[in-house]
Amino acid sequence: MINFFTDKNYIESNAMSIIDSLANNEFVIDIDVFPDVHISTMESIPVGVSFTTFDNVIFPLVSGKDIGCGVSFCSIPKNNFLKKIDKNNIYKAFYQAHLTFTDEGLGGGNHFLSIEEDDENIFFICHTGTRNNGIAFYQKTLHLLEVYNQEADKNVRYIETEYINKTDQLFFNDYDNLLNYGKKRRNQFISNTINWFIKNGHLNKNVIFEILDSIHNYFEFQNDGSIIHRKGVTGINDIVVCPISMLRGSFIVKKNSQSTNNSCAHGAGRSMSRADAINYWYNTLKNKERKWYYENYSEYLVNGDFSKDIVSEFDFAYKSTEDWLKNQPHIIKITSTKPIITIKFIL
Repeated sequence: MINFFTDKNYIESNAMSIIDSLANNEFVIDIDVFPDVHISTMESIPVGVSFTTFDNVIFPLVSGKDIGCGVSFCSIPKNNFLKKIDKNNIYKAFYQAHLTFTDEGLGGGNHFLSIEEDDENIFFICHTGTRNNGIAFYQKTLHLLEVYNQEADKNVRYIETEYINKTDQLFFNDYDNLLNYGKKRRNQFISNTINWFIKNGHLNKNVIFEILDSIHNYFEFQNDGSIIHRKGVTGINDIVVCPISMLRGSFIVKKNSQSTNNSCAHGAGRSMSRADAINYWYNTLKNKERKWYYENYSEYLVNGDFSKDIVSEFDFAYKSTEDWLKNQPHIIKITSTKPIITIKFIL
């Protein structure tokens, strides 16, 4: 069964063909497709899809090379701040400082560290993953699946957890450690950001804060042997942040009712591939419109221009969120935020 939390008429045909193929698999039930659905690679399921398998069968590659990727955040009331946060005055110093916040950097693509606001609070938000450890685990998993197919004379993308345990007794322990590693890195980014703001006289040193974390590339193992698979889909066991774009900010949401996979969209989702966004920037966008970006986001300029990695993250590359909440009645918006400073990795 496929549950659409979006208008299926706007789903890319290649993404829809993969979803249909998945629905025909004997071990798959309860496929959920969310507003941010878009193709990633033909080797993986699309971003913005979750599904459940039973009989302890797992599709180990669906979460890609950044398993454990997610978003952490905390909110602090504005009355704890001693002065206004001015992007123009602190961006360079803050950018240099963030390079020392963890053992590995943020990473490229849509990963970021941001300070955002609503009317009452300042939000510290970090979206990043497991970096080199995630890539290594993916390669290990790929090899395991190849061996499984050779031994069983099959060509499938799923595998029994019993076989994994017999072949590699530490596999699922390594998996849990990987998820904890991603969460630890995000928490380090946020904690060190708050400490930096305290050190530089922006924030009350006695401020109390709580960091919440959510993951959107992972598997959730159920007591009955079923496994929820999430690719670019957030599990909603608590209040979560759903980033929209680096220019529009984020939605802060919580569960309103139960959905089949206890999940929601992890963001707005891309309306353009990275290549299409770059082509749009150079060949479609008018000079006047490009000038606006140069004037308002000059912090990302290197040698007078934007890198392709930055261009591909501009707002025009992301979907509208006009019907985002309406299509997901099982969640409710607590607030929405606007960016003050967004740190992206700049090559």
